[in-house]
This record gives sequence, structure tokens and C-alpha cells, in this order.
Amino acid sequence: SHYLMASLPRQFDLVVHGWAGSLVLAATVVELRGRVGRVVALATPGDFAVPSPLAQQALEAGGRFGSYGNDAEGARVFELLFAMGAKIRPPQLSALRSEAFVDLGATGAAHLLAWMKRGDLTLATGEALTRRLARYQLPTLQFLALADGWANAELCSTLREVTQARIELKTFSRFIAFPEDYSHLSLLHGERAPRDVWAHALEFLDREPR
Repeated sequence: SHYLMASLPRQFDLVVHGWAGSLVLAATVVELRGRVGRVVALATPGDFAVPSPLAQQALEAGGRFGSYGNDAEGARVFELLFAMGAKIRPPQLSALRSEAFVDLGATGAAHLLAWMKRGDLTLATGEALTRRLARYQLPTLQFLALADGWANAELCSTLREVTQARIELKTFSRFIAFPEDYSHLSLLHGERAPRDVWAHALEFLDREPR
């Protein structure tokens, strides 16, 4: 990690996604302090809880996400967690299901589930993640995906309440002319993501500092 930090430019912006994104936000407070300008967060929780009974069941079974492309039942669970109603071309969705995920393994899945159930995580420094996030204060654009079964909007919308940051929220809905409510994966790979997500992200990152 020290080598990676040394290889990064002195100043840069960040795009983070999902649960791992919460850890990256925490790192900007200490390990990356002074290095990051702006942050685009895609379905990144600010509050931590089990997102759904299905997610809990998947983690209790060992987080075998890399196996979801093997059978119809796995494909169904994959869609409900990561791609519900997603406007992703079928061949691309099939490839994502088969190749984009790896099995967490029993230990990794248990640790992630414990984080969700406890509502907090102890970092390697001994500090609680929630205490670290309370000091987070970078300008942030957060995209909320209403059809996200893995990092749902209820967990992610709280980021502006638990941090000191100036956070803009962008939400999609089929009821306000968007083609879908967006899911965990279609924020990245959806047919309209370049227009609905990335164009707004680039505009935010290109703004002059206030």
C-alpha cells in the first residue's frame, strides 16, 4: 500500500463504488489527507446495515458471487442483488455475471456480514470507521440507485448526515423520465449510464474550486 500511495499523483480526484468506497472515503481523512480534490461516489454507504435478507443469505453461504453465472438460481440472485431491472445488453450482463465477480470465501464473507450487522468496522489503525467518516469533508457527488439490492439508497443517502462534507445527491427514477431506477451494476454499465451518470460526474469533477 505504501508503494501504491507513492505512485499516485500529488493531487487527484476519486471515483468510488459500493461498500469498498466507504473505506476509500475514510482513507482520505488520514492516509490520503490533502491528496484528494473531489469525489464521485456511486452507491457508497454512509450508514451500515444488512441491505436485505437476500444479501445476508448470500454472505452466510460464503459469498460465492463468482459462481452466479453457473445456473438459473444463481442468475436470479445476481439480478436481485446487483442488476435488478438493469438496462444492460444481455451479452454484457451475462459476461458480468460470469466474469466480473469472485467468491469472497467464508472468512471474507463473514467479516463483511459482521460489518453490516454491527453497523461499524474497526480499521487497522484501531479507529472506528464511523468516527473516521465523521471527519470526512471533501466535495462529493453521490449517485443513488433505487434498484440497488447490495448498497441500497437508504444506506447511501445518509452520507451527508454523518460527514462534514458538502454532498450533492443524484437520484434516478422511472417516474421522472429515466429508463430505469438504476442498480449497483447499471450505474457503471447501463446503456444510458454515459448520459445519466458519467456526464454529470465529469461536469462535477471539472468545476472550479469554490
